[in-house]
Amino acid sequence: MKPISPNEVKQKRIESIPDFVIEATNNLIAKQWDGHRATVKLKDLIAETLRIKPSANSRELFEDHSFDIEPVFRKSGWTVKYDQPAYNENYDSFYEFTPKKTKEI
Repeated sequence: MKPISPNEVKQKRIESIPDFVIEATNNLIAKQWDGHRATVKLKDLIAETLRIKPSANSRELFEDHSFDIEPVFRKSGWTVKYDQPAYNENYDSFYEFTPKKTKEI
């Protein structure tokens, strides 16, 4: 047995995101897409995930980091930003998805 490398950790994290969380995210990106970006609230992602898989437990999904979806979608061509309120702010946490800029030839 050899120690895991940083690249292997990243890949394992990507592979550990449940398919039903990716499906829920895909649904919400499509629903929120305005032609330039999609803003997905974390509370809506939780609700959509539980709609798709009612037997899922949101606490366990958080403990398993199943909503740490940024690397999965970055690998698929998105720029993903996650924003959550600071201690003195009050708004819903959200992800913002925009297509990655591609260099034109």
